[in-house]
Amino acid sequence: MVRKPPNIELTIPEQGYATLLCDNFDWWQEALNVTLPHDLYERMAAAKAHAIELDDRRKATVKFSMGNEDFQMSATGSRGKEYLLTNDDIRIEIGSPNIEWSFTWRATAAGLWEYGVHALRDRVYMMLRKALIAPLRPDERWVSLSRVDYAFDLWSPSFTQEMTPDIVNTLVTPAAVKWRADVWGNSSRPADSEVKAQTITFGSKKGCQVQIYDKTAEIVEASGKEWMLEIWGEQGGYWPVDKPKDVWRLEVRMAGDWLKDRTEKDPEKFFEYQWQLIADALFNRRLTVSNSNDQNRWRWPLHPLYSLVIDAIDNPQEFVPVGRKVTGRRDQLQNILVTNAAGTLRSALVLKGHEDITEELATELATEIVARMFADKSHNEKIEKAENRYELVEEAR
Repeated sequence: MVRKPPNIELTIPEQGYATLLCDNFDWWQEALNVTLPHDLYERMAAAKAHAIELDDRRKATVKFSMGNEDFQMSATGSRGKEYLLTNDDIRIEIGSPNIEWSFTWRATAAGLWEYGVHALRDRVYMMLRKALIAPLRPDERWVSLSRVDYAFDLWSPSFTQEMTPDIVNTLVTPAAVKWRADVWGNSSRPADSEVKAQTITFGSKKGCQVQIYDKTAEIVEASGKEWMLEIWGEQGGYWPVDKPKDVWRLEVRMAGDWLKDRTEKDPEKFFEYQWQLIADALFNRRLTVSNSNDQNRWRWPLHPLYSLVIDAIDNPQEFVPVGRKVTGRRDQLQNILVTNAAGTLRSALVLKGHEDITEELATELATEIVARMFADKSHNEKIEKAENRYELVEEAR
């Protein structure tokens, strides 16, 4: 069951406070109750043995094909599973044929950001069919959603300045939800020697966790995800001339009983209630704007960064009053939206595999986009929300 978040107000961000660069799934993991052909197990055992022979440290991998997908077979398994197969987009762990639900797959972050969760799910289920991997009990549900992460990346120098240890005084969570803030001395910036908070974590990955962290620091220092810089530029218009900075990730991680209680771990139910689930997580693990005149912090307004995200996902089911109004000149805002739409159209054409992008191909896809827009059952409702959002814009003078 999807819980209804508390009825609190959004906070209207000031002009230029933050820009939502992009949002997408960052983790998608399913467990499958399937049966594999005997010869597939034999091939996996032989490939794993070959990988072990190549390196006594068991660090080697060998190429392995399953259905229409190519993987690297590792010399070791993972988390109690006997076989580990990986490629750039998909990771598969397979256990004993004598144990049910022993087939697990997840999409990599790189694959999700490049292709999207639906395209990767299509690839996995096509691979299963081609490899003759079938449900153990076709008349029962054989797919279980294990974990989902959804991320929002926001550029906000203003929020960087707010991320001091004092920000923990604005956190609001249910009593049972623990939180943690990681701080660091900002000695790398001689002009700003105060202590900064780098990460705030609400809850546990075993259930529902919301984390706010400095994504630019992660990319620069450790993660090897420099490909995110291109996504920030293509989708959000952020092209840093030097080292990237001031990009914060607001990430919702859903798993365990929290996911089971709300979706029965059914992927289709998750997609049906996706935005409501994300709103549920954010409202109950949130930053707020403190109100000294109200001792009940549960009534404090939502922080501008959270408000921007909630507004961006169309404030699902009108859980709270829409508080943010876009201001600015109408012609400038329209130009920004048209430019973003052009970039999205270009990226879609590239993903379709067109090496030479022509006006004819672009027009064909644009026609498909328009048809899909008018076919949307929520089309009129979304128009009304957009009119509300932009009612304060000014005409060009």
